[in-house]
Amino acid sequence: MPKSNLVVFAQPGEVELHTVELGDPGPGEIAIRTIYSLVSTGTELRVLAGHYGSAGKFPLVPGYSLVARVEAVGPDVKHLREGDLVSCGNMPAKPGFEAQWGAQGSYHICSATGPLLLPENAKALDYVTVEIGAIPLRGATMAQPKPGETVVVIGQGLIGALSAKWFALHKTRVIVVDISHERGHRAVARGAFAFVDGRDADVVDRVKAYCPSGADIVVEASGSVPGIELAMKLVKPIGGWSDGTPVTGLSRLVLQANYLAEVTHNLFSAFPGEGLTLLTPMDRRVTDRQAVVTNIAAGRFHSHEFVDKVVPWDSAREAYQALRDRPDQHFSLIFDWTL
Repeated sequence: MPKSNLVVFAQPGEVELHTVELGDPGPGEIAIRTIYSLVSTGTELRVLAGHYGSAGKFPLVPGYSLVARVEAVGPDVKHLREGDLVSCGNMPAKPGFEAQWGAQGSYHICSATGPLLLPENAKALDYVTVEIGAIPLRGATMAQPKPGETVVVIGQGLIGALSAKWFALHKTRVIVVDISHERGHRAVARGAFAFVDGRDADVVDRVKAYCPSGADIVVEASGSVPGIELAMKLVKPIGGWSDGTPVTGLSRLVLQANYLAEVTHNLFSAFPGEGLTLLTPMDRRVTDRQAVVTNIAAGRFHSHEFVDKVVPWDSAREAYQALRDRPDQHFSLIFDWTL
C-alpha cells in the first residue's frame, strides 16, 4: 500500500515525523505526491502553540499549501489525469491523526474537486505560493484599490509581505510598517514605496510624513493588538457632515490577521471622521487561487521573492523551532518532499 510521510504536531510545542499507509483513490478522488509544501508561518506556529482551535486535536497534521503531482485518479474523475501538476490546500485527516489542515505530508488521497491544475510545463517551485498568496490577494481585491492611492500594510510576515506585493501590483503607493528592518527593506525591494520602523515612538507621525491626511487603505497583518490600534490611527478621516456634503469613498481597513487577544474599543470613537469600510477577508476562493496562477504564469508575480529557505521535510523539528525562536532570521519555509 502507498505510504505517506507526515509532519505531525504531537502536542503543543512538539513536532514529530510519522509514516502511515493509505489506500487507492475511490470515486471522486485522486492520489497526489507532494513535491513542495509552504509553511504558513504565523498560522502554523500558533497551531503548534495550541491556538486556532487546535487544542484538543493533537496529534494533528498542519499545513494548507502544497504543489503535487497526480499519481492516480478515481474511476469517475475526468478533468484530472496522472502526471498533472496541481496546487492544493486542505487535505483529509490521516489514520491516527487529525488534520489542521493536513497538507504537510508526502502523499494524499483527496477529493478531485479541490486541486487546481497548473499550466503545462510549469515548475513546481514557481507555484508554491498559490494557496497562501490567494489569501491576501482576496483582501486586496475586496479593498478595490485605485492607482495612486496610499496603502499602509502593518506587519511584514508572509501574509503582510504578500499583501504589500499585491497592492503594489495595483499601482498604489505602499508603505510598510514592521519591527524588522530586514523585512521592511525587502518589501521596498519588492515594490513598496517606503518602510517605517514599527518600534519608532513616533511611528504615526513618521507614516503621516508620507501621507499627511492618512492612508486610503490600511492592512493590518501583524495579528497584534498594537497593530490594530496603530491601524485605526492611520486611516484617512472622511468628513462631510459639518458642511452638509454626502459622505462617499470611505477609507478601508482590511483585517488580514487573526487575534489571540481581545481587541476592545468604543466603536463610535474608534475610527476617525465619519467611519470607514471594514473588510475581514475569510480564507480564499477558487477565483483567488486562479488569479494567483494567472499572475505567476504572466510573469507579474514571482514566488522566489517570498521563498527564503527550502529544506528537506525530515528536518521539520529543527525548522519549526528556528521559525519560533528566531523569527527575525526566518521569513518563510518550504519543505522539499522529494529528498
